[in-house]
Amino acid sequence: MDVFEAIRTRRSLAQLRDETVPREVIEQLLEAATWAPNHKRTEPWRFAVFSGAARERLAQAFRENYRLDHPQATPEELSGPGEKSAKRVLSAPVTIVVSSEAGRSAVETLENYAATAVAVEHILLAAHALGLGAYWRTGEAAYTAPRNAIKQLVGAPPDSHLVAFILLGYPASTEREGRRAPFGEKTQWLE
Repeated sequence: MDVFEAIRTRRSLAQLRDETVPREVIEQLLEAATWAPNHKRTEPWRFAVFSGAARERLAQAFRENYRLDHPQATPEELSGPGEKSAKRVLSAPVTIVVSSEAGRSAVETLENYAATAVAVEHILLAAHALGLGAYWRTGEAAYTAPRNAIKQLVGAPPDSHLVAFILLGYPASTEREGRRAPFGEKTQWLE
């Protein structure tokens, strides 16, 4: 599959089979991520890979984040919205938590975040090329700070940013066709 085909045909797939993804395959994805461009070669990305029983620890961190962010939550809210992200993590054979280190300035922090987002896209494209399904998630758990149970679990500093929770596995359903507005609708040419 060439890069243009991979870009056009990659889709976010949340329906994943309960099948182990070999570590060697995950390592290929992480290697692809490290080739993302990054300003001043900061290589700001950090990866924490959760599979098997470790997924429950990550799910528990999602639950804890919800409790921290919603101290007045009712038992129904804790078992409903508070449980939603935890269930997603447990539904995927692998979740890769991707964080970005803070820079020495606000500009460098922003550039680090952008570079890490590109690293995430490299993972998604490589996963697609290898026949895997992947889903880039964020949500409330990515943006809570400084008290973030997920950052604590993965050892990420409080000033770091959680960029993605990549749910990864073998697809349980076929990919649907994607649609985008033509680039011309969003482009201006200045000559």
